[in-house]
Amino acid sequence: TTTTTTGTPAAAAKKEVLSAGPAGSLSELFQNFCSISGGSSQKELDGNKFAKLCKDCQLLSKTFTTIDVDIIFSKVKDKSARKINMAQFEKALELIAAKKQVAKDDMVRDMLAHGGPQVVGTAATKTGITEKLTDAALYTGAHKERFDEFGRGKGKEGRTQHTGASDLSDLTDRSEADVRGRKL
Repeated sequence: TTTTTTGTPAAAAKKEVLSAGPAGSLSELFQNFCSISGGSSQKELDGNKFAKLCKDCQLLSKTFTTIDVDIIFSKVKDKSARKINMAQFEKALELIAAKKQVAKDDMVRDMLAHGGPQVVGTAATKTGITEKLTDAALYTGAHKERFDEFGRGKGKEGRTQHTGASDLSDLTDRSEADVRGRKL
């Protein structure tokens, strides 16, 4: 697990990068990228996942851009298909190696060293005003009633008023009154 910090000091956002580590084989690497957000049963790679593979394995450079990724994907896939299989993926790697003017074996070795897909997310930091705004123990008034003693929200129970009345007629006084509302 690698953590890098990006952005301005005011934003103070942390980016977390999680990687599966070095992949054992090319087919394992292919399967890891196929299974992103689709489960482990996926056996084909779509255009977005192929682009992610190229980015995460650091294949992109001045000589091989994201436009080249899309062009090569279109060349290797079947005419009406939207995904590529392992054989088409290997053909794509040959085209990438030719475009980058490197040996395919060296490129594959570097890809395997980079490992599987990297999941990048932003972790919130609790500093300054953010900590004050998110600490339920500091809430006052009506907002305080919406949380239990552990700071967890009470849900709908915290948003409803418990008056003891079952309906509006229990809250109103319908006794005799004059025009100004004074009881007679």
